[in-house]
Amino acid sequence: MTISKDILTTLKAYHFDNPEATWNELRERLIDIAESCLTMAHGDSSLVAYEMINDEHHEALREASAKMPLSVNQQRAVSKALEIIEASQERMKGRAGTLVGIVESLKAESCRTSIPLSPSLSVLSPLTFKTLSGLYLDEHKEHAGEGTHRNVKSTCKTLAEILGDLDLKTHTREDMKNLRAKLYEGRVAGTVKKILGTLSTVMKWAVNNDYLTKTLTEGLEPTKGTGSSREAFSQDQVKALMAHAKTLPVDSWQRWALSLGVITGTRIVVVN
Repeated sequence: MTISKDILTTLKAYHFDNPEATWNELRERLIDIAESCLTMAHGDSSLVAYEMINDEHHEALREASAKMPLSVNQQRAVSKALEIIEASQERMKGRAGTLVGIVESLKAESCRTSIPLSPSLSVLSPLTFKTLSGLYLDEHKEHAGEGTHRNVKSTCKTLAEILGDLDLKTHTREDMKNLRAKLYEGRVAGTVKKILGTLSTVMKWAVNNDYLTKTLTEGLEPTKGTGSSREAFSQDQVKALMAHAKTLPVDSWQRWALSLGVITGTRIVVVN
């Protein structure tokens, strides 16, 4: 694949050309870009010029994302830069709300991530799952639905209780295997798989945000026994249900709900 000079030049202009750059470093650059787009004064001619420049940058960054072997942090930065460019185009039409929100979001994240990088958390104190999941939940609470946030919080509490004071900066694969074994105590494989899925999500987020240098959760999730334990109706049971449905009044919702359930396989709970 040919990587054009325009793509490489754009990446360099945005400081996205270093695959070793941390997300914190790239985020600071994104803040500078977003604030510049938000506060820059324009005349009629510069509005036209910057709309064209933004279009060119947008295309170059999209091509870079599609064609180049960018790191996770680079891809994340490119994705956010595309949002900034799109919001900048809106701002030049007098709609600055989206761009303001992006600036505030990036700055708020910068303030949150400054906490775990202090000596008390990154050097002197262990980084427990309770602390780590708290940071993860705090970042995502504005974007996740209330139900989703509540479920993830409950799952993280379960994991934190099992992992206890384990320092995740020095955790081992054996620690993760022991966690999985404890999760199986009184839980079916499907539930264990969901809990370990949340663990993997939080740990990968931690690596991407420089809280951890490694995640040892790959391959932990069970692959057997995760299907539903409920058995399908037999042919005789289906016939009996349909026969019963036919005895109900034609205008009865129970008749048609039961028939639909039998035909589609949907499980129906009827409350008297």
